[in-house]
Amino acid sequence: MLGLSLKYHHDKTNELLENLRWIQEKRRKYWKLSLHCTDYLVPKTLSNGPLFTDESKLYWHAFATNEKRDQLYYRRLNYALKATLSKATVKDSNLKYVLLSERLIDVKRFDLIDRKNFIRKIMQFLRKQQELEVVCLEGLQVSKIEGFDILTSLSSSSFYVRFLYIWRFFQKNEYSIPRESDGLYKFDPYFWLNAIGNFRFLETISVNYSCVASDSGHVILQLANVLGPNWKWLQLLCQEDEIPDTFNERGEKNSVTIPDDTWIEVRKYSPKLKVQIFMIGIPHYDQHKKFLTANILVETFSLATNLQFVYDKPCFIDCTLKTIYLWYHRTLVQLHINLWNHREFIDAHLRLIFARLPNLKFFEYIGQVQDFVTILTMCCQIKYGVTRPELVHLQIPKPADKENHWLSKIHCYLNSLKEDFEKLEVKFVVDLYPF
Repeated sequence: MLGLSLKYHHDKTNELLENLRWIQEKRRKYWKLSLHCTDYLVPKTLSNGPLFTDESKLYWHAFATNEKRDQLYYRRLNYALKATLSKATVKDSNLKYVLLSERLIDVKRFDLIDRKNFIRKIMQFLRKQQELEVVCLEGLQVSKIEGFDILTSLSSSSFYVRFLYIWRFFQKNEYSIPRESDGLYKFDPYFWLNAIGNFRFLETISVNYSCVASDSGHVILQLANVLGPNWKWLQLLCQEDEIPDTFNERGEKNSVTIPDDTWIEVRKYSPKLKVQIFMIGIPHYDQHKKFLTANILVETFSLATNLQFVYDKPCFIDCTLKTIYLWYHRTLVQLHINLWNHREFIDAHLRLIFARLPNLKFFEYIGQVQDFVTILTMCCQIKYGVTRPELVHLQIPKPADKENHWLSKIHCYLNSLKEDFEKLEVKFVVDLYPF
């Protein structure tokens, strides 16, 4: 919508678009977490992650940030979008990027006729573009057929598209489709590959894990074969309803694990490829390991767990970290761990992170730190050259019984290392948050 509105500004929507810009710039204070029938507002203490679009930054930490808006807002917003698209489809244009996201558009709120017209107008607009380089369709949650049609509408820009962001582009459980005449649902993620088969110069693609997972590994192999050496980044979103070898309410598999040998074959086609893995709302190690294999060239690993309102069983985050140390110690550059109100202490592993991950440049941790010695150890490892990160950002809960002593002790020690860290060009930040 931003890409469209910058080019085609509709007179009747000035006020609304101003509100949209205000919403984007507004400092977000809460994560809205939907659990069953209840929405929980969680204090936001996280910085946005280094992905390209605002939407990617939004999902970096995985929880919808904007407050719930009323029906009038969505009606005005949908009107503004339809007016903008109507004007855009009758004029020549040559945009470089298009951003369509659920933050601005809620497709589910259209009735059947308006939804059909909306998809048709998007397709008409995209067909007119000749030099699109960045396409963001995150969170639209369209049907399989709608998504296929939208992606194929980009064919006019197929030689120009470099960045394609389609996290949560398809509706949930849309990866299983009826095949042949029996009407039975069978797992088949191949359908969307045909839609981007001509994007031979894609460098970055963000997609749900389920979209590239298959028993044989042929989906991601075919993608690597098409994109070849131009392919540099694969951003995989791993969600709880896509855990491999689990089943949905219809008895269908949510996903399967990509075979480990497949990643070796992928590198033959795309030797520059690096993988960024984002696990959202998945707290347990036995769930994490279903997504991971040894030969993935993981450059970024981001783990964000949900709040634990009921402590049913240990999560064994330490086992997840051991797996990362073992498999990705040569490739991992960014590590983000967000443990919301977790009851497990991982101080021993925090002290080992820099020693076990020598190439780590960015480390962000939100969660419990039991002992001040943990922070002291991490600082000493940096000072004495065990590692040379660019940014370390720790956000820890404020202990109610000793908050002043804890805070002053940390700041005093960091101030004593200020000159050393400046010479090393290292930024080390510790924040406290009430929780």
